[in-house]
Amino acid sequence: MHSAMVRLKQWPYFSYIRAWLRSLPFLVGGSILIGGLMALWQFLLPDEYLCRAEFVPPLLEDLNAFPYPRITPGEAADLERTLSYLQSGTFMGELVAKFDLIKHYGLQNTQDPKEIERKITSILKRKVSSRITRNSTIIFEVYDEDPQYAHDMVVFALEKVKNEISVYNRNPIAYEESYKQEKEIEIMIDSLQKRLKYLRTKYGIVTNVDVATGSIRVVYESLFKNPEALAYYDEVIYLESTIRNLIGQVSELRRRRMDRELFYKSGLDPLWIIDKPGLPTTPARPKRFLIIILTLLSSFSIGSVIVLYAHYLGLFSTEEEKISAEFHPANP
Repeated sequence: MHSAMVRLKQWPYFSYIRAWLRSLPFLVGGSILIGGLMALWQFLLPDEYLCRAEFVPPLLEDLNAFPYPRITPGEAADLERTLSYLQSGTFMGELVAKFDLIKHYGLQNTQDPKEIERKITSILKRKVSSRITRNSTIIFEVYDEDPQYAHDMVVFALEKVKNEISVYNRNPIAYEESYKQEKEIEIMIDSLQKRLKYLRTKYGIVTNVDVATGSIRVVYESLFKNPEALAYYDEVIYLESTIRNLIGQVSELRRRRMDRELFYKSGLDPLWIIDKPGLPTTPARPKRFLIIILTLLSSFSIGSVIVLYAHYLGLFSTEEEKISAEFHPANP
């Protein structure tokens, strides 16, 4: 037993264990002191609530598809475009103005506009964030001491994204253009029909449609009754064919316009909402107990490293350990 103790004391690292054990009360006391100070600081910090939304913007190419628009999840370019808007100074300025964040964050008494801008920018970087996830979605988050403020700011952001998408949505414009084109063709048809009616009434030209080919033919007996009608034969055939083609164009334009009107007025949400924003009920940060535990462990670990390194330098060694080190040099 005595020989085992002698061999243990001759072990090169035994002196480090003894130095660490001698310093243990100070390490524990120092860790508790630092942890207590951290706890005091953490409990002085206000609670902040987190509200978030996860969504996917639409693919603009499909949103403006002709003749049948549709809503499909956006690709990388659509995600980047939406993220750039959410991180832009324009959106942040609208957010500050909408919710009077200068007053909300207690900056109303600051006189220097540059100082206000610097402080509000710093606060927004900590409290408002947006990013693209690995699943190709966008997450928008807001931290605030008032849960209602956090919720309302996220809802506002979603509405602004929808408004931004509407700038690129050409369906209302296409609807108006289609309606205008439809009316122009109807005016043209009306003019051609008046001319055709005039020729039929004056010269008694009668036409019919070949059932097999669908072509328009003039009843020749009507030409024999009035020889002057022969001079307008080609014009009547042209008018009949043109009017029929234009009526087909109007029908197709009207059908497409009604499809766009149905899509435009359907009230479909252009965003694919994956995680809807809800009113938070429990604080999200600070995570006090986790931070306090990490502080205790970190301070104890760092203190231990400092003690061992100081012992390596000979600062905490006893006379006995210094003499022993001369005969049994350690190579830590």
